[in-house]
Amino acid sequence: MTIRTRRILVRLGILAVGLLLVVGGALVSAWPLNVRVLAVVVGMLVYLTGIARTFERMLPDQRRYLPLRAETDEFLDRVRELNQTVLTAQATGLDRRAYTVPIVQEMHEIVDRLPGVAGRESTASIDAGQVH
Repeated sequence: MTIRTRRILVRLGILAVGLLLVVGGALVSAWPLNVRVLAVVVGMLVYLTGIARTFERMLPDQRRYLPLRAETDEFLDRVRELNQTVLTAQATGLDRRAYTVPIVQEMHEIVDRLPGVAGRESTASIDAGQVH
């Protein structure tokens, strides 16, 4: 079972427990009234917590350090490009050094720019190519 599957099952379990508490508190007349009310309130809190966790990823991301993020994304793009270039060179028998040197140089340039953007906050969206 994958981690993602486990997380989904845990979230569904939380929702089910909350729902059972609410329904049980509302329908089980053998319980005293104060226990029924407590079961409904706790069930609602558990259920709402489960819903909040389920939809947490749908909320907008509130990144503060956009210039640093843009440079980091650019660096990761170069890492992917480097990997693909090496794989292609290996498959075709080409000299991989001739193709990887420019990519590695770009990676060094990005790393050199990181201290200049680290700690800079921004609220506007920044294109990776327009970071200064």
